Amino acid sequence: MLKNRALPYLIALVYIIIILSLLNVSKKNGICEMENEDTNSYAGISVKKWYQARKSAYSMTFDDGSVSHYKHLHPLLDKYGFKATFYLITSSLGEESPGHWRFGSWKGFIKLAEYGHEIGSHSVTHPHMKKLTKGDTNTRETLEYEAYQSKKAIEEKITNQKCLTFAFPFCERNPAIDKVMLKYYEAGRACAGQAANSSLKNIQWMSFN
Repeated sequence: MLKNRALPYLIALVYIIIILSLLNVSKKNGICEMENEDTNSYAGISVKKWYQARKSAYSMTFDDGSVSHYKHLHPLLDKYGFKATFYLITSSLGEESPGHWRFGSWKGFIKLAEYGHEIGSHSVTHPHMKKLTKGDTNTRETLEYEAYQSKKAIEEKITNQKCLTFAFPFCERNPAIDKVMLKYYEAGRACAGQAANSSLKNIQWMSFN
């Protein structure tokens, strides 16, 4: 039974190897051009670390979900062709009109998502994460609740994308917090008050740091 199940995969693997060996990819073709040692290649096909083989990349993120993000910041980003990630404190947003204090509305951030900006989670209530117990998804003031319920709220409102990343409130994190967040998110954003280490290689860039 095991052999029969494995046969289609073996056949597919053989076909892939044959196709790759026969491919004649021009090295003048942007994404396939080999320029530096950070490129993995096979049969003329290469994978670049950054889009169009750029030497580096950066991202712009804005926390909390302020009304100014879509009223004032979005026009500037749009003017210069930039996209950003907006991390929302989900309990602070209003539906149609702005929420309390400086916080915006779901309507405003739905529009940002439609323009191609990423919407991420900054928790439900912006707590001090190190003071919370693991708990569960239905118990308030717990890690599970803050991680799951914020993601759930965003994905119920922002229907054209998944909520994939989390920004740690107050930049607080530890292994226990990371473990819970990794259940629900692909990556997390913390802060260290300094530029990223330029010596990081390969998979280190993809770590949950």
